[in-house]
Amino acid sequence: MQELPEDVTWVLNRLKREYSPYLEIKRSNAGKYLLYEYKIIKDNTNYSKQIYLGIITEDGVLIPARHRKKEVIERKETIEDNARTELTEQDLGILTFLSMNGRAPAQKIAKSVGLSSNATEYRIRKLEERFGIKYMPEINMLNITFNSFVSFVRFRKKVPSLEEIRKALEAIPEVQLVVSTTGDYHLAIFLYSMDNDLLGNLVFYMKTETLLKDYDAEWYTTPLSIPDISMPLRDKFFDLLGRTIWKRTKEEPKCPKGSISNKEFLLLREINKDGGASFADLDEKLGWDKGHSRYLYYKMVDRNVIKRITINMTALPKKYDIILLINIVNGALYNESMADAFMERISMAQIAGKYSIYSFIQNPSGFLLSVPVQDIDKLEEIKQEWKSKVKGIEIRELVVSNIILGSICYRRFDIRYTREYEWLIELHRAEPSKKKDYQ
Repeated sequence: MQELPEDVTWVLNRLKREYSPYLEIKRSNAGKYLLYEYKIIKDNTNYSKQIYLGIITEDGVLIPARHRKKEVIERKETIEDNARTELTEQDLGILTFLSMNGRAPAQKIAKSVGLSSNATEYRIRKLEERFGIKYMPEINMLNITFNSFVSFVRFRKKVPSLEEIRKALEAIPEVQLVVSTTGDYHLAIFLYSMDNDLLGNLVFYMKTETLLKDYDAEWYTTPLSIPDISMPLRDKFFDLLGRTIWKRTKEEPKCPKGSISNKEFLLLREINKDGGASFADLDEKLGWDKGHSRYLYYKMVDRNVIKRITINMTALPKKYDIILLINIVNGALYNESMADAFMERISMAQIAGKYSIYSFIQNPSGFLLSVPVQDIDKLEEIKQEWKSKVKGIEIRELVVSNIILGSICYRRFDIRYTREYEWLIELHRAEPSKKKDYQ
């Protein structure tokens, strides 16, 4: 029999590993790849029974046979489930590439992961469906003069309902992510502000002018530093950004650093809705000449306003998000094991990065981590990892019970592009390696 297509072989090997080793492909006269299972019938004859399971298409799609028997229908469902359970190295490579450059052509990704262009395009579509992948811009917020903050809220007596919290905060454009938590605090509010004075006014407004004013509460706000973590922006944020648009004047004929033009603002808002939209579609939607959106996009990339188009896996298979507040209580002990903290930072989970948010914070002085996990028992394991590797720290945890506004970004960022990886090289704890070209 001639050699099987690559995707047919991949599916066959997966099914042999996860369903039954007694599988075989037969080529029909019409050129189709028929899947059979050989089952030993243990009776007086011990004969082998051939069971037809379905067809595997050239691009790796299993089309199960339409048997009437209930047990075969159940087997068919098991095959379908198993065929999409684990991810291959190529799948993980694709997720990394899309995380680093969501606008990369399939041909470039294919070359990187060692597949054909057609097979790569097919797998991208399947990964998009499986993980609910959304394409979004990763914006350098400092280059549009916004800083990151988080406010923790602890209610003293009665706690407002989730709907009251949503109504209180959804109209505030600075607010990007609001989660209810169990632990020391009831809420974590992630937001952007241009300076500390505006931030102070904003927190005061949330405490005294929204539906939250009727509830006794303690508020604690601290700056965040998120160099390698992308936080999805709510569309409401652009109402705020629109107030900062540069307008040409005699005194200021060129757009200054930290500002954007009106057209750049319009383009940012559109790609924030769909970072995968084609430039042709963007030109048509915005009423621009052909190629204008492409020109403005790469102009903002050159100015480091846009870092990249990245992805958010909105259907990541996880059950809990855990926020860890790591307080450095002994600077000397921490400094001795600082490299281990950086090593823990760049560790990778199976599908996405181990930490969906990893940030330095000032109060408490240390780190804020957000960890997606399947099992709540994983919490103690993660805490023990930190305590065993990093000295001079205390850990508090918050378990996210609901995402009230916004969303958390899950992606597979290349650790070689993190600040911590560069520090590990300086500390001689990691060997420099050639970075992959994602452009």
